[in-house]
Amino acid sequence: MTTFAHRPLAHAQSAPWTADTRLVIRWNAVDPATRRPFTLEWSIRRDGDALRADGAVIESGVRRALHDFTDLPVRWTHDERLRLDHFDAPGRLDTDLPALNVSVDLTGAAPTLIFARTGALPALGLPGGRYEPNGASFVHN
Repeated sequence: MTTFAHRPLAHAQSAPWTADTRLVIRWNAVDPATRRPFTLEWSIRRDGDALRADGAVIESGVRRALHDFTDLPVRWTHDERLRLDHFDAPGRLDTDLPALNVSVDLTGAAPTLIFARTGALPALGLPGGRYEPNGASFVHN
């Protein structure tokens, strides 16, 4: 069964967590200009029956929203056979890279991140390469 978060969902197909909870994915990175560490955080939240994504940078405990990566619509697909949930947020423009692609196993007590990719890393001026996310978690609002 496949469900999409951008259209109303039937009761049995409601989003996979409660309205007061967010799915959070984080990457640790270092600013190439200042050599200061920071965290890139993506937060996926419920908005009625839809899902929305917000990107932010956390540096020295201060959270700064990423202007072009906030309040993005999220397409949610549930793969029953693989028991995975996929969350995809497009870029602001049709020519942009996807803002976020995430695959998560939500069957355990805590979410298990399987795959994550974001267009926000190059937008932050980070050089090409591989940046490992440091996991996924549920955070209560």
